[in-house]
Amino acid sequence: MVKVVAMTDQSTASKEPNISLPTSKMILAIFMSSLAACLGWMLVVKLGDFEAGTMAAGPAGAGLVLAIGILVVILMRPWRRRLLGDWVNIWLAGIIGRLLITPAAAYLLYSATSLSGTPLLLSVATTYVIVQCGEAAVLALHIKCVT
Repeated sequence: MVKVVAMTDQSTASKEPNISLPTSKMILAIFMSSLAACLGWMLVVKLGDFEAGTMAAGPAGAGLVLAIGILVVILMRPWRRRLLGDWVNIWLAGIIGRLLITPAAAYLLYSATSLSGTPLLLSVATTYVIVQCGEAAVLALHIKCVT
């Protein structure tokens, strides 16, 4: 006797939710995190006794991280519906992509301008960490509400 087994597609067989990510909230989180890092940098430089070139490194680094962050979010296409497990992998790939692209872009910015290297490095690294925390918070809240 031959048994016929009906094939089901992956979305109905899986218990994972099929969701899209909040694109506008992700981009807003990246923008606000970059803005906060930039303003914090300018405040610290203004209160401290630093060189004039140090002030310009903050907005330059924050702008660089902002541009790369928004580019990676757009490349992820968060408006498409996918399984939650797929989104985790895509988001981690985006983090790794940013982690590789950001230092290379910072080096190109440093080479093309007369910014000091250490302040630019600190600005990029600080903004990167703040942006990652802001985006992770947005995604965690969204996933918590969906599941």
